[in-house]
Amino acid sequence: MARSRFLVMAKPPLVVRKSLENWLETMGLKARLQGAMFDPANWHQSLSDRFFQRSCIEPLKRACARVRAPACTLAMNRVRGSAGPEVFHWAFHARGKPSCFTGLLTEVNRALIAEGLPASGGHAPHITISYQAPGALRTHPIRPILWTIDEILLVEGHSLGDHDEHYRYEVIDHWPLLPLAPARQLDLFDGAGPG
Repeated sequence: MARSRFLVMAKPPLVVRKSLENWLETMGLKARLQGAMFDPANWHQSLSDRFFQRSCIEPLKRACARVRAPACTLAMNRVRGSAGPEVFHWAFHARGKPSCFTGLLTEVNRALIAEGLPASGGHAPHITISYQAPGALRTHPIRPILWTIDEILLVEGHSLGDHDEHYRYEVIDHWPLLPLAPARQLDLFDGAGPG
């Protein structure tokens, strides 16, 4: 059984998740993935690296409580595959890298450091669909699906059995972000373009 890991993340609400799933179905990608699709209930945006010691839970909670960042809207506008040495990784990607997302990551890292925890590496706005896809995937544009990240979660990830297909993220606690300012909608177009 895989050992537990703890991380800070955001998860899309059901309505966003279902919209993304519908696109996979429409494009025939869900059928291609078969059992290799990461359970949609686990779809998320990582905001920290993984921590493996239970002693990190309380400092992680305190760090999350310190975060003072506004909600952030991502426009998920394509599905793309990338190849590793032995596996293919498929994911939804967002348009550009909104400044609100960069600000949220900066704020999470500042809070982690204040609690004596290491800051995370760079996280790009995306949602992983499969860590072990059956093959390469060219970029498929989709009609942008908006996801407003309005809370952060501290979760424990672990397998419920001997195999990773039973992997789950259980929420330990959650914290709201500051309300989305109307001007922040313009962030959707920061660095506009497919990237």
